Amino acid sequence: MNTVYINLKEGVRHMLSDDQALKTLKVLGAAASVAALYKLAGYILRDLVLVPKLTILWDVEDLHKPRKGGKIPGRAVICGGSVGGMIAAAACADHFESVLVVEPEAWANDYGFEIPETRAYRTTSEGYQMAVQSRTRVVQYFLGNFLQPPSYMALSRLFPRLPEEVDYFDLRPT
Repeated sequence: MNTVYINLKEGVRHMLSDDQALKTLKVLGAAASVAALYKLAGYILRDLVLVPKLTILWDVEDLHKPRKGGKIPGRAVICGGSVGGMIAAAACADHFESVLVVEPEAWANDYGFEIPETRAYRTTSEGYQMAVQSRTRVVQYFLGNFLQPPSYMALSRLFPRLPEEVDYFDLRPT
């Protein structure tokens, strides 16, 4: 086997004089340019278009900040006192003079927004425990729920005592 050693200057001179090598360098340069443009386009699309428009990541910092120019006169009316309604009410409370939450369930009349100290539970035929007075209009009442980290960040901004409440009710993952 013959091994030929040439220095860098001779190698570059050889590639520039050889038509096939020159074509190969042009193709490699074009491929590298396309790859760099692809990466740049991906960055622009992800960080400057998709994340701000489709996620809450950049909006979390602005939650629970007072409205510039004072609160809007009048009352915001929120229909439903479930999780979504409470989150909407918390967000509106920073921007309106008052917020009214309309909840058609009877439990809200009995307990307001306090969780009753003693709740009666019974075991169903599937082995699940359920509150005797369950929410009749909430389909996902018996489903397990979890929060993604961005959702927890947002809720922690809207409800500053959320971490203490989570600890109080022992809702941390085990």
